[in-house]
Parts: sequence; C-alpha cells; structure tokens
Amino acid sequence: MAREGKHCPLPDTHTRLNQAFLLFEDLIAEYQDPVRFTGRLNNMLETLRSVTSILKKEKHNFPDFELWYGPHKDRMGNDEAMVWLKKSRNHVVHEGDLKKHSKLTVSIKNNLDEVLFSDDFDPSIPLREVAKLFEDKVSLNIPSPYKEETVIEIEREWMVPSFPETEIVELLIYCHGFLTSIVTDAHQKLGVELLECSANTFAQLEDDYRFVLRNNLKRHRRINFLYSDGRGLNPWSKRVQLTNGQPGSWEALGKELVKQYGNLEDIKSLIDTSKDNLPFGQLRFHIESAKHFLKIEEYLQQITFLYFPNKEPIVLVFDLKRSSDRHFMSEQIAEQVEAANCQAIIYVAEVWAGKMGQPGETPVPPRLQEDRKAMIWIVAANPEKVRSFEIEIFRDDEGNISFGEEQESSDAKIPFLTKVMKVWHK
Repeated sequence: MAREGKHCPLPDTHTRLNQAFLLFEDLIAEYQDPVRFTGRLNNMLETLRSVTSILKKEKHNFPDFELWYGPHKDRMGNDEAMVWLKKSRNHVVHEGDLKKHSKLTVSIKNNLDEVLFSDDFDPSIPLREVAKLFEDKVSLNIPSPYKEETVIEIEREWMVPSFPETEIVELLIYCHGFLTSIVTDAHQKLGVELLECSANTFAQLEDDYRFVLRNNLKRHRRINFLYSDGRGLNPWSKRVQLTNGQPGSWEALGKELVKQYGNLEDIKSLIDTSKDNLPFGQLRFHIESAKHFLKIEEYLQQITFLYFPNKEPIVLVFDLKRSSDRHFMSEQIAEQVEAANCQAIIYVAEVWAGKMGQPGETPVPPRLQEDRKAMIWIVAANPEKVRSFEIEIFRDDEGNISFGEEQESSDAKIPFLTKVMKVWHK
C-alpha cells in the first residue's frame, strides 16, 4: 500500500521490487514443505529477475539511461549471485525446478547455550519426528536439575550446488538487496530518496530489512523442544519503540506511567541526555528506576534497552515462563541488535543467585537452592566493555521490599551476551 511521500519516478519498477519483498513471507512460511517451498521459490526467481527488465522499460524517465545503467549492468555480470539468479530463472522457466538439497541438523544446547551435541539427520523426515529418532540414537548424561534448561534444536537448510555453503533464501535476500541498491540509485538519479518515495513499503531507517528477513527465516528453519519431555518451545517477546518527542526527551514514558508509578521526575533527572557515554551514562537511571518499579509491581520483567546516539531506545520486553526460554531471549536480543545496528544495550531483570557447587558435586541451579537470594541484575554493554551490577532484594512477611548494597561484578561471565558480541565483532 502506498504511503505519503514524494511521487515515485519509477512506479512499475518499484512495485515489482515491493512484490518480490512480499514473496519472502510466503517462501519462508513454506520452508518445511518441499513442494510448496519449490513453487514459491520459482515464483521468487521470476519476480526478482524481472526487476531490471521493467526498469529498462521505464528508461524514458532518464536523460542518459545507458550511461547510468552501464556500470550497474557490469556489476551484475561480475557478481556470482546475480549471475546465478539469471541462470536459475531461465532454468525454472524453460527446463524445470532447480536441483537443491535439504540439510537437517540436530543440536543439544545446555543452560549456558553451549552446544553439547550436533549431528546431521535424514532431511526427508519431518522435523517433529526427528526428536523421537534423536532420543533413540543419542544418550547424554545431563544432570537432572539442568534437563529443564536443556534444549533440542532441529534446523533445516535448503542449498543449491552452485553455493554449497549458502542457504538459498539467504542468497535470494542478497539478490534482492543488490537490486534494491540499483533501484535506490535510480531514484537518486531522478531526484527522489528511496526512503522518501511514496511507493516504498519495506526500506526504513530503524531496521535493516535484510536482517529482519534473515531473522524471520531462522525462526522458520528451526524447531525447538525441551530435552526433558519433548515439549515444543515458542517464547514470546514484545518490542516497544520510544519515538514520541525529540531524542533525549523521553516524553514517550507518558502520563500513564505517572498514574501508575507516581512522580518520576527525580528518576527521569538521572537520564544522561548527552548520550556521550552509551550505555554506561544511563546506568544510574536504570538502577534507581528498577528499585522504584519493583517496589510497586513486586516483581521485574526481563527488559532489554537498545540505545542509540540519535534516537530514542528500543525496548524489548520478555515473558520467560521457563528457564529454557533464556536461549531464545539471548537470540532475540542479538537479532534486534543486528537489525537496528545497535551498539549499546542495558539489560534489567530480577534473578536468583546461589552458591557454586564443589568440584565433583552435581550442580544445582540457583532457582532450586533453598538459600537462594533474589537480586536485581543490571548489565550494560557495548562492543568494547561490559559492566554488571547486582542488588539483593529483601521481602519481609508483610510484602515490603528493601534493598542491599549495590555490587558491581568484575569479570562476570554472562552467557546471554555471547550472541550479541558475535554480532558486534563479526
């Protein structure tokens, strides 16, 4: 659907590019069905390949089309993926379906998201049947308390012989991005920025749409089960963009927060509006607001703030029903960090802290220890530095809450940051 913006100088070309983007939804949704996936794939190949053909038909809009288009044509001819796209489209139109194969991998991940086991299985088997075969084939010695935090992950990948190391939808996302760069340059040549064009339906400032597509693809390529009983896992999270007002204003907190939590002016005054030391300049605000909200709500949901120097934060709210959901929380944080090109995060949660077992003893998770402690845990990180704070929570018989001294942990191992760090350092 068209939106407000500048008149599109290449309406037919832009519409076809938008159509190709929309086809990713159907292609990814049918990932586990070979017949349906192949049909969607053939359609995608034809649609992508036709973008430049339609562009040529609209060349009358250009004063010097051939001079402008020549370098782009050369780039496509020298790009292996774009050459593959052209040949593949011709193949499915004139000869039949592409030759491709499916790879199926089963992995076991422990409570620290470390892979304990990985193996390939027959890709013709439906994913939900693989878990039973896996149990018959593999026996792992996992301490009983940690079985509830151990996950079986089953992942399918479709590949083509020309690119044996690249998943095929990833390849198509790359090709779509390549074509988008050409259409973007064409718009600029004709005096319109793609983001300002009325026909734009997928490009945006906040997120790189290619990462959004890749993250959606990963969710459809995989299925996850609890190791202890085979229950499927489908964690939930909510993303909130604080966009009301200019950067640093935080007006998006809104009047409703004041009604629910009282006067927040003292806490809001702790916000570092300069944003020169992200995210660490915001630590005092988060520490004091976590205490304030905990006293009113009596518990803290797990929340991650993605900070930016030139816009309001993105807030990720997680509803973790089981300890195993932490696998997916860390993955979703990393996905959002990558899509938004975020370089600073703060994580706030209420957690259990316990004692480390002695060597040779069966480890017991803090949540199962009798003398466990409730803590506010706040982690601030950017690509160069991580700081972690713990504040003990005391609840009396009447439900009143007080807090211990604020403690900063040095050299703390924080497993959920591993995926974020991989995004930042790749």
